[in-house]
Amino acid sequence: MKDRSTGSPESWYLLNERAKELNCLYQVDEYLRDERLSLNEMFEKIVQVIPSGWQYPDVCHARIVYDNCSYQTEGFCSSSLFESAPITLNDKVVGQVEVVYIGEIPQTTEDYFLENESKLIRTIADRISQTLLHRQLKYLISMWNVPDQQKMHNTEWRVIVDLLYRTDPDMLLHICTKMINFLYWTGIKEAEAALEEISPGWKEKVGLAEANYPTAKPPIPDIGKICEKTFAIAQNNLSDTEISLKLRKWIQEQKAHYLVKTVDRIGASLGEIIDAILRYQNMAGSSSVLDYSTERWLLVALTRRFLSDNLDFIEVARRYLTIDHFCQIVDNLIYPTTSMGKIGGKSTGLYMAHKILEKESIEQPILQSIKIPKTWYITTDTHTEFLHYNNLEDLKEHKYKDLSEVRMNYPGIIRMVKNGKLPPDIVKSLAMCLDDFGNSPIIVRSSSLLEDQMGAAFSGKYKSLFLANQGTKQQRLEALQDAILEVYASLYSPDSIKYRSERGLLDFHEEMGIMIQEVVGTRIGPYFLPVFAGVGFSNNEFRWSPRIKREDGLVRMVMGLGTRAVDRLSDDFPVLIAPG
Repeated sequence: MKDRSTGSPESWYLLNERAKELNCLYQVDEYLRDERLSLNEMFEKIVQVIPSGWQYPDVCHARIVYDNCSYQTEGFCSSSLFESAPITLNDKVVGQVEVVYIGEIPQTTEDYFLENESKLIRTIADRISQTLLHRQLKYLISMWNVPDQQKMHNTEWRVIVDLLYRTDPDMLLHICTKMINFLYWTGIKEAEAALEEISPGWKEKVGLAEANYPTAKPPIPDIGKICEKTFAIAQNNLSDTEISLKLRKWIQEQKAHYLVKTVDRIGASLGEIIDAILRYQNMAGSSSVLDYSTERWLLVALTRRFLSDNLDFIEVARRYLTIDHFCQIVDNLIYPTTSMGKIGGKSTGLYMAHKILEKESIEQPILQSIKIPKTWYITTDTHTEFLHYNNLEDLKEHKYKDLSEVRMNYPGIIRMVKNGKLPPDIVKSLAMCLDDFGNSPIIVRSSSLLEDQMGAAFSGKYKSLFLANQGTKQQRLEALQDAILEVYASLYSPDSIKYRSERGLLDFHEEMGIMIQEVVGTRIGPYFLPVFAGVGFSNNEFRWSPRIKREDGLVRMVMGLGTRAVDRLSDDFPVLIAPG
């Protein structure tokens, strides 16, 4: 197999362009998150950064148009070499981001704009759109927090309704619909006529079979009339305080809806979803602002994106996970900017076990003593990103070769993979990870998509490596990268490929996630180790007494590190316990 880890000049050129694009996006994100900046200041700073992400920044100019205002780099003018992306707010185009080339640029047989540059300008426009929505909704929420003496006889809800009518009629229609439904289902008869205006013919359709022919397009309701009628009924039947509380709740729900839209959007990267989760966390705090159906949908969607698509797993996750738990995951997550990956089977299983124990410990206090070591996760598609970064894509076909050829090529694969380089953004995140662990020993554990699945545990098929994590920061970082690459290489080992082949999993697109954990133990002289460790099994297949049942389970305990308990060395004597 040819060693391609060095890469061609063209590949290095494209990688350099990718790095420029990522740096540009990082700077844009930094300004978008800085809520101390006014919109004018934010746009002025972003427009200066944008050209740095394109191939020819010296002749590249940018402009952002929003709310009849234009923010542009010096020397910007119209050009035939341009690309743009719309800025949207509440599903309406409210502006655009433009990039143009002015002046001479090198001749090329390719398009003047790279494919990733087109994605970049769309991403920048999308993130500006999200920020505008976030700021708009934050302003609306702030209207509720003015001191009591500034409130007009407890009728501040009128101010909000008027503001929504002028700035966001779609949200106002949403709130009117919520209000009229609430009034109807609480038994207020006047609400029925208003409900008919919003959903014409709804009552006649109740209980009727669906038509098997196209129906007429419903008319667009007059928001002014609906609003006036809705809140007239509300005012006659509810107190100002009740109306205010309902509006506040529904506006908060809508404010959190951008998280739903981000998760639901086709092609949304993990980075965009994480950004939306963090914004939701900052807005909601420790309380949920979503209704039950939305929260359940979102929880299932996040479980699919981060953890698993398995329906049995999702059913368990719904009982034990909350949206806040995903905030905990993303705090310790390492991923490529455009990641679409998961944290892998082993990481998912351990995290779920942790949350089950955490919840059950409320009724079973003895479980409160069980702790989970500090853990960081590397997404599964970081492995794919590594292959692309080092021109090693042909390793994907390795699993289909004859097993004897797999064995013969494996040493060369180890050499190529371990001499590869992780992408710079991943290395930067690993450095932050090491800062969190300090000088504590760590273990780099495999967490592939297939690991710890029903019928395919993959026990011992992929590598897990202990690191002393001592020395200078650079030495520790290099050792960590080397261990990660060795775990990646184990994905192509003969044993793992044979195991997958025997279980009909060869065609599954396997990716390798990584779990980095702090090693639990005590320093004893020059050594660091736990007093004892072990491994547990749900079923006992080694029953040494007729009184022991298979379902009693089995625990194998050893002194020191648990590797000996798992590997079952022939010259070792573990303690066997039947806990049942």
